[in-house]
Amino acid sequence: LLTRELIDLEKRNIPVKILTTTYLNITEAKAIRHFQQFQNVELKILPLKNESFHTKAYLFKRNSNLNTVIIGSSNISHSALINGHELNVKIPHSEHLPAFDQTKLFFNKMWNLPNAVIADEDFLRQYEAFQKKQTKMELSSFTFERAEDYTIRDRIEPNDMQKEALKNL
Repeated sequence: LLTRELIDLEKRNIPVKILTTTYLNITEAKAIRHFQQFQNVELKILPLKNESFHTKAYLFKRNSNLNTVIIGSSNISHSALINGHELNVKIPHSEHLPAFDQTKLFFNKMWNLPNAVIADEDFLRQYEAFQKKQTKMELSSFTFERAEDYTIRDRIEPNDMQKEALKNL
């Protein structure tokens, strides 16, 4: 769906970063493979089992510093972008409304999490095998773990959005 735009960005050597998840098995392996054909696209996956990652933000950094962010409900899918009913808002960066900077900080934080994995061939083979086993009615999430163990937290901490909400109560 975004192939022409990605080809154009690749020709102009403009980097693209995509962060998605395996939560509820929505992201299709064939879509990940499609993005891998572009030399300028970096793609990471957050393999989450019990934690929702349903954010949709599209950051546009420009040489002119007239940066914008689009935040809304649209996935990168045919139904979302062509014939679905979605709501999004385009917010230009300003000192008084730093939505671009705040969204960029959140994106970078998620991008740099230790469990955010590069969608390499090892990941894709396992994910494709998992998806083949799933039926359309199943909503379990694929989890991918490398050989390293993850740190288990003794204490549950609110995420940034929850902290902001708590602060405003």
